[in-house]
Amino acid sequence: MTPKSPAYDGKPIPTFCEWRALAVDEVDEKALLHGIDLGSVAGQGNLPVRLVKFPVEDISLVAVLSWRWDRDLTKSKVSQNILSAVRQAKKMSIQYLFIDSVSIDQHLAGDALIEQVIAFSKLYMNIPVIAAYDTVDEDFEETINRPWIFSELRLCRYNPTKIVYVSSAHQGAEKCRYDTLASCRLGEELWYYNFGRELQRVWSGSYLAPILGVLLGKVRMARISDFKFIISPCAQALATAYEKMSRNDYLLTTFILCGIHSPPDARFNSTYIHLLKCLFEALPYAERVILTALALSNADYEEYVLQGKHERLSSRIVFRYLL
Repeated sequence: MTPKSPAYDGKPIPTFCEWRALAVDEVDEKALLHGIDLGSVAGQGNLPVRLVKFPVEDISLVAVLSWRWDRDLTKSKVSQNILSAVRQAKKMSIQYLFIDSVSIDQHLAGDALIEQVIAFSKLYMNIPVIAAYDTVDEDFEETINRPWIFSELRLCRYNPTKIVYVSSAHQGAEKCRYDTLASCRLGEELWYYNFGRELQRVWSGSYLAPILGVLLGKVRMARISDFKFIISPCAQALATAYEKMSRNDYLLTTFILCGIHSPPDARFNSTYIHLLKCLFEALPYAERVILTALALSNADYEEYVLQGKHERLSSRIVFRYLL
């Protein structure tokens, strides 16, 4: 048996051949400063939007934005992260910038919306990425631990182009203290900054930190049921667990299953994950016990194991390369 193509809830993820994007050269920065609602761009035409078909002829002319929504509606309607990203795109001579709130149909809801989100996420693996996560009301590590942001950054591991970070509040661009720097053979200057440190932590780690952060209330997540889309090897088990369990039991189950699939040396590389290092140890056959309790079939279990092996292999290759 070979691993199936990416799927959610057992269904293949559709491939989208075209996405809406901001036409960067035509963007009026004053419009952004006045608080244009990016979610309504496609419908109202407030900003220049074009439909871009893939594959593109010159990949250096397009980029995708991974960002943290930072607009404070009580004080300002301006997203400094969006503004900084647009300015950076202009410096890089980017013609089209893909932003989730522009490219993805904001009229969709539920799984129909998630279907497009997952398809859109493939861009983080294939074209240049501009990242912008600074915010004044949240610790930078907790921002990175937001499950969807964490997921986007993990996808960037496979990107053959480049990642550029733009900092509007001096969080990601702040230099790390010497004793907090993780060793990295890449030797790029990026690794001396908070964003570089967090990027290495994400690439060499697992979803344990985001899951535990959500469980403890330290990390925000709008829909905890979304873990079935983010941690694809456990999709069916997590979908069933969400339906049958309480919030905390569901998140603990997610934590255990994810821990089993994590590279051993990368499980506890977070400020609050390491506190559980002496306490967390999955019992033998924990996966089988959990899936049996969820009334999943033997075929479901075999597929789960197969997907898990594939995910562990990918994680270990990246982990060994970084360290």
